[in-house]
Amino acid sequence: MNYKMARTKVVGIVIILLFALSVVWFWPVYSEVQAMKAPNYEQGVHKGALFCAQCHRGIYDEWSTRSLHAVATTGASFKDYLGKFKNNYLLNTFITDDVCYACHGEKANADGVSCEVCHGTIIANVPIMETHRIKYKPGLKTLREEDFCAKCHDLRSPLSQDDIFSVQGEWRDSHAAAKGKTCQSCHMKKVAGGFSYHGFDSAHRDVAIYKNDVKIQIESLAFPRFSLEIANQITGHALPPSGPTRVMVLEITFLDKNGEEQHRAQETFGKKYKLMPFAGLFPNRLIKNTQLQSGEVRLLNFTLPASLEGKIDKAVATLRFYGVSDEHQGDIKHAHWISEPILTEKFAF
Repeated sequence: MNYKMARTKVVGIVIILLFALSVVWFWPVYSEVQAMKAPNYEQGVHKGALFCAQCHRGIYDEWSTRSLHAVATTGASFKDYLGKFKNNYLLNTFITDDVCYACHGEKANADGVSCEVCHGTIIANVPIMETHRIKYKPGLKTLREEDFCAKCHDLRSPLSQDDIFSVQGEWRDSHAAAKGKTCQSCHMKKVAGGFSYHGFDSAHRDVAIYKNDVKIQIESLAFPRFSLEIANQITGHALPPSGPTRVMVLEITFLDKNGEEQHRAQETFGKKYKLMPFAGLFPNRLIKNTQLQSGEVRLLNFTLPASLEGKIDKAVATLRFYGVSDEHQGDIKHAHWISEPILTEKFAF
């Protein structure tokens, strides 16, 4: 009898200890998830971008035609991922889609990251010009701070604590940061009228923004080796920037004298993660990072098949961005978006 009681007591203590340990482990994760779900913008009545456009038409046009902020809740990739997220029982139960809307803008409207997401809501029963004087104009100081954009453009996994989105981290290690140049310094330069530019250009809208930012030059053309250097001349962030949904691919096509393709090689730049345990879909632990860092010059070596000796006349190198949803981890066969070439270079053998 004493033995049975002692064994029962031990089992009870073990269960209590396991429960205590699970609480100790789970509580920080739970707290992190709750923080991720909290909106990174002021709550209240959002009048919408068209309301602001009545006086700021130029800014509205920049934002609506050039910025991905404008389609943050209506873009095809967001809608596709959101649908998968909602159909994932574990993610939708324990994280919920609030984590998506915490940065992408209010669920209640289709404005995405609009004026009030960054500048705040209007003050009820106060004339709009007075709101500008006492709220919006003083608030510009906060909008210009170096970590303002990081609220949404930096994100960690609540389990592994690995960076998922890391633009701010990339910037901190860059030449731009050392010189005191912030995200806003490059992406929101002053334009006509003295206002800051609100197009927040990205390759989705205009690949020309990367003109002269990436350089490729040949190091060796001694068959069967083909070596080249690729340089990221952007001073503020890596290429591709941030997280796993953007992939940069250098594709090299080897042609004969008739222009027929004889061989193809490629190099992929980006991040790969292990997905969330059991749930999948959501990136968790970083397992590989091949981003081209700010200011980095990388040597790439390719070896051609011996059977092509004397048959190759030239090579064409093409650099593109691909948009790939998180669950596919950089597999460009599943790309939902492919950019026009960032650059194309031809090399004669």
